[in-house]
Amino acid sequence: MTVNPEWPEVTRELLPGQTSYDRPDLVTRVFRIKFRLLTKEIYQHGIFGCAVAYVFQIEFQKRNLPHAHMLIVLEEGYKLLTPADVDFLICAEWPGPDTQPLLFDTI
Repeated sequence: MTVNPEWPEVTRELLPGQTSYDRPDLVTRVFRIKFRLLTKEIYQHGIFGCAVAYVFQIEFQKRNLPHAHMLIVLEEGYKLLTPADVDFLICAEWPGPDTQPLLFDTI
């Protein structure tokens, strides 16, 4: 997971004339909240299946922007074993406004 310094939660709290790079405290705080929500979805709500183990590390890039590396071990029945399994969960296509309007608005 990588921070986006242009997230609305960050930009709406900036004072006139400030950029997100002037407020690394704010950017980091928003990143932490969103990271906690992501980990809750993965570990408690099981969006990828039942996670039996996990580890993560949060690092800061050169411009003081945080990002996280995550390793998630899934229960035997939920592991992605084939390329088709990975393709089912990961999509690099732009969602259609007619077929997936909520996802299209989110992106």
